Amino acid sequence: WGNGSRKVLLVHGWESHAGDFYNFVHHLTATDFSVFAMDAPAHGWSGGSTTNIIEYKEFLKEMFLLHGNFDYIITHSLGGMAVGFLLQEMPHVAPNKLVFISPPSTLTDVIRDYSNLLWIPKKNQEYLRQQIMQLSGRALDEFDMAYLSRFLDPKKVMIVHDVKDRVVPIKYAESIHNAIPDALFLVTENFGHNKTMRDPLVINKVLEFIRREGNQF
Repeated sequence: WGNGSRKVLLVHGWESHAGDFYNFVHHLTATDFSVFAMDAPAHGWSGGSTTNIIEYKEFLKEMFLLHGNFDYIITHSLGGMAVGFLLQEMPHVAPNKLVFISPPSTLTDVIRDYSNLLWIPKKNQEYLRQQIMQLSGRALDEFDMAYLSRFLDPKKVMIVHDVKDRVVPIKYAESIHNAIPDALFLVTENFGHNKTMRDPLVINKVLEFIRREGNQF
Protein backbone atom coordinates (compact mmCIF):
# COMPACT_ATOMS: atom_id res chain seq x y z
CA TRP A 1 0.00 0.00 0.00
CA GLY A 2 1.13 3.55 -0.68
CA ASN A 3 4.04 4.83 -2.73
CA GLY A 4 6.08 6.79 -0.19
CA SER A 5 9.86 6.80 -0.06
CA ARG A 6 10.12 5.04 3.32
CA LYS A 7 9.34 1.32 3.55
CA VAL A 8 7.47 -0.16 6.51
CA LEU A 9 6.97 -3.87 7.16
CA LEU A 10 4.00 -4.92 9.33
CA VAL A 11 4.25 -8.36 10.96
CA HIS A 12 1.13 -9.85 12.57
CA GLY A 13 0.87 -12.36 15.41
CA TRP A 14 -0.56 -15.83 15.93
CA GLU A 15 -4.16 -16.46 14.78
CA SER A 16 -4.12 -13.04 13.13
CA HIS A 17 -3.52 -11.66 9.64
CA ALA A 18 -2.18 -8.57 7.86
CA GLY A 19 -5.63 -6.94 7.86
CA ASP A 20 -5.46 -6.48 11.62
CA PHE A 21 -3.03 -3.63 10.92
CA TYR A 22 -5.62 -1.74 8.85
CA ASN A 23 -5.56 1.32 11.16
CA PHE A 24 -1.78 1.51 10.87
CA VAL A 25 -1.98 1.16 7.08
CA HIS A 26 -4.46 4.04 6.88
CA HIS A 27 -2.22 6.38 8.89
CA LEU A 28 1.04 5.32 7.24
CA THR A 29 -0.15 5.64 3.65
CA ALA A 30 -1.52 9.10 4.40
CA THR A 31 2.09 10.27 4.67
CA ASP A 32 5.43 9.38 3.10
CA PHE A 33 5.40 5.60 3.63
CA SER A 34 5.09 2.49 1.50
CA VAL A 35 3.56 -0.31 3.55
CA PHE A 36 4.32 -4.01 3.15
CA ALA A 37 2.61 -6.87 4.97
CA MET A 38 1.87 -10.53 4.46
CA ASP A 39 -0.21 -13.33 5.94
CA ALA A 40 1.97 -15.90 7.67
CA PRO A 41 1.70 -19.55 6.58
CA ALA A 42 -1.71 -21.01 7.57
CA HIS A 43 -3.00 -17.51 8.39
CA GLY A 44 -5.30 -15.18 6.49
CA TRP A 45 -5.11 -15.75 2.73
CA SER A 46 -1.96 -17.88 2.91
CA GLY A 47 -2.20 -21.58 2.27
CA GLY A 48 -1.65 -24.41 4.70
CA SER A 49 -3.29 -25.61 7.87
CA THR A 50 -0.34 -25.64 10.29
CA THR A 51 2.81 -23.62 10.84
CA ASN A 52 5.47 -22.84 13.44
CA ILE A 53 7.80 -20.04 14.45
CA ILE A 54 10.66 -21.44 12.32
CA GLU A 55 8.50 -21.49 9.21
CA TYR A 56 7.27 -17.97 9.97
CA LYS A 57 10.85 -16.75 10.22
CA GLU A 58 11.68 -18.32 6.84
CA PHE A 59 8.58 -16.71 5.34
CA LEU A 60 9.79 -13.33 6.57
CA LYS A 61 13.17 -13.97 5.00
CA GLU A 62 11.45 -14.25 1.63
CA MET A 63 9.94 -10.78 2.15
CA PHE A 64 13.44 -9.33 2.47
CA LEU A 65 14.69 -11.27 -0.56
CA LEU A 66 11.76 -9.97 -2.64
CA HIS A 67 11.61 -6.37 -1.43
CA GLY A 68 15.00 -5.59 0.10
CA ASN A 69 15.55 -4.08 3.53
CA PHE A 70 12.86 -2.09 5.32
CA ASP A 71 13.32 1.26 7.01
CA TYR A 72 10.89 0.37 9.80
CA ILE A 73 9.30 -2.79 11.15
CA ILE A 74 6.17 -2.82 13.33
CA THR A 75 5.23 -6.14 14.91
CA HIS A 76 2.45 -7.57 17.03
CA SER A 77 2.65 -10.48 19.47
CA LEU A 78 4.40 -13.58 18.06
CA GLY A 79 5.26 -11.61 14.93
CA GLY A 80 7.80 -9.75 17.06
CA MET A 81 9.44 -13.00 18.07
CA ALA A 82 9.60 -14.16 14.43
CA VAL A 83 11.33 -10.89 13.51
CA GLY A 84 13.65 -11.25 16.50
CA PHE A 85 14.73 -14.70 15.34
CA LEU A 86 15.25 -13.46 11.81
CA LEU A 87 17.46 -10.62 13.03
CA GLN A 88 19.55 -13.06 15.05
CA GLU A 89 20.26 -14.88 11.79
CA MET A 90 20.45 -11.79 9.55
CA PRO A 91 21.49 -8.78 11.67
CA HIS A 92 22.38 -6.84 8.52
CA VAL A 93 18.65 -6.39 7.75
CA ALA A 94 17.96 -4.57 11.04
CA PRO A 95 15.67 -1.57 10.38
CA ASN A 96 16.14 2.06 11.39
CA LYS A 97 13.31 1.64 13.91
CA LEU A 98 11.74 -1.52 15.33
CA VAL A 99 8.44 -1.60 17.24
CA PHE A 100 7.23 -4.53 19.34
CA ILE A 101 3.54 -4.45 20.34
CA SER A 102 2.53 -7.04 22.96
CA PRO A 103 5.65 -9.18 22.46
CA PRO A 104 6.53 -12.49 24.13
CA SER A 105 10.11 -12.75 25.37
CA THR A 106 11.20 -16.39 25.04
CA LEU A 107 9.92 -19.39 23.10
CA THR A 108 9.82 -21.41 26.32
CA ASP A 109 7.32 -18.88 27.71
CA VAL A 110 5.23 -19.04 24.54
CA ILE A 111 5.01 -22.83 24.53
CA ARG A 112 4.10 -23.00 28.21
CA ASP A 113 1.52 -20.20 28.21
CA TYR A 114 -0.24 -21.13 24.99
CA SER A 115 -0.27 -24.80 26.01
CA ASN A 116 -1.79 -23.96 29.37
CA LEU A 117 -4.34 -21.72 27.68
CA LEU A 118 -5.36 -24.58 25.39
CA TRP A 119 -5.13 -27.26 28.09
CA ILE A 120 -2.36 -29.12 26.26
CA PRO A 121 -0.90 -31.92 28.44
CA LYS A 122 2.67 -31.64 29.74
CA LYS A 123 3.89 -34.59 27.65
CA ASN A 124 2.63 -32.90 24.46
CA GLN A 125 4.34 -29.67 25.48
CA GLU A 126 7.62 -31.54 25.80
CA TYR A 127 7.09 -33.13 22.38
CA LEU A 128 6.54 -29.67 20.90
CA ARG A 129 9.74 -28.37 22.49
CA GLN A 130 11.71 -31.31 21.08
CA GLN A 131 10.23 -30.79 17.61
CA ILE A 132 11.20 -27.13 17.56
CA MET A 133 14.75 -27.92 18.64
CA GLN A 134 14.98 -30.62 15.97
CA LEU A 135 13.64 -28.35 13.24
CA SER A 136 15.85 -25.40 14.17
CA GLY A 137 18.97 -27.21 15.32
CA ARG A 138 19.08 -24.84 18.30
CA ALA A 139 18.42 -25.04 22.03
CA LEU A 140 15.21 -23.37 23.20
CA ASP A 141 17.03 -20.86 25.41
CA GLU A 142 18.68 -19.48 22.27
CA PHE A 143 15.22 -18.22 21.25
CA ASP A 144 15.37 -15.27 23.59
CA MET A 145 14.42 -11.73 22.61
CA ALA A 146 17.04 -10.40 25.01
CA TYR A 147 19.58 -11.45 22.37
CA LEU A 148 18.54 -8.41 20.35
CA SER A 149 20.40 -6.22 22.83
CA ARG A 150 23.66 -7.52 21.35
CA PHE A 151 23.28 -5.86 17.98
CA LEU A 152 20.37 -3.37 18.05
CA ASP A 153 20.72 0.27 19.02
CA PRO A 154 18.29 0.53 22.00
CA LYS A 155 17.23 3.99 20.86
CA LYS A 156 15.84 2.40 17.71
CA VAL A 157 13.53 0.06 19.64
CA MET A 158 10.04 0.73 21.01
CA ILE A 159 8.04 -1.71 23.15
CA VAL A 160 4.28 -1.31 23.66
CA HIS A 161 2.33 -3.50 26.09
CA ASP A 162 -0.94 -3.37 27.99
CA VAL A 163 -1.04 -4.13 31.70
CA LYS A 164 -4.24 -6.14 31.24
CA ASP A 165 -2.96 -8.34 28.43
CA ARG A 166 -4.12 -11.85 29.37
CA VAL A 167 -2.67 -13.59 26.31
CA VAL A 168 0.92 -12.35 26.61
CA PRO A 169 1.39 -10.89 30.11
CA ILE A 170 3.27 -7.62 30.43
CA LYS A 171 6.04 -9.34 32.41
CA TYR A 172 7.45 -10.55 29.07
CA ALA A 173 7.73 -7.01 27.70
CA GLU A 174 9.34 -5.99 31.00
CA SER A 175 11.86 -8.80 30.54
CA ILE A 176 12.77 -7.49 27.08
CA HIS A 177 13.00 -3.95 28.43
CA ASN A 178 15.32 -5.11 31.21
CA ALA A 179 17.64 -6.48 28.52
CA ILE A 180 17.30 -3.29 26.42
CA PRO A 181 16.74 -0.64 29.14
CA ASP A 182 17.26 2.32 26.81
CA ALA A 183 14.44 1.21 24.50
CA LEU A 184 11.27 3.29 24.64
CA PHE A 185 8.63 1.48 26.71
CA LEU A 186 5.00 2.56 26.35
CA VAL A 187 2.60 0.97 28.85
CA THR A 188 -1.14 1.10 28.18
CA GLU A 189 -4.18 0.00 30.16
CA ASN A 190 -7.54 -1.61 29.31
CA PHE A 191 -6.65 -2.59 25.72
CA GLY A 192 -5.72 -6.19 26.41
CA HIS A 193 -3.78 -8.06 23.73
CA ASN A 194 -5.33 -7.04 20.40
CA LYS A 195 -6.96 -3.64 20.86
CA THR A 196 -3.57 -2.04 21.52
CA MET A 197 -2.69 -2.16 17.83
CA ARG A 198 -5.95 -0.43 16.89
CA ASP A 199 -5.93 2.39 19.43
CA PRO A 200 -5.43 5.87 17.87
CA LEU A 201 -3.21 7.04 20.74
CA VAL A 202 -0.88 4.04 20.39
CA ILE A 203 -0.75 4.42 16.61
CA ASN A 204 0.13 8.11 16.91
CA LYS A 205 2.84 7.37 19.47
CA VAL A 206 4.34 4.67 17.24
CA LEU A 207 4.28 6.94 14.19
CA GLU A 208 5.85 9.74 16.19
CA PHE A 209 8.60 7.36 17.29
CA ILE A 210 9.51 6.13 13.83
CA ARG A 211 9.46 9.64 12.33
CA ARG A 212 11.85 11.33 14.70
CA GLU A 213 15.48 10.86 15.64
CA GLY A 214 16.11 9.11 18.95
CA ASN A 215 13.36 7.56 21.05
CA GLN A 216 11.82 10.38 23.04
CA PHE A 217 8.26 11.63 22.57
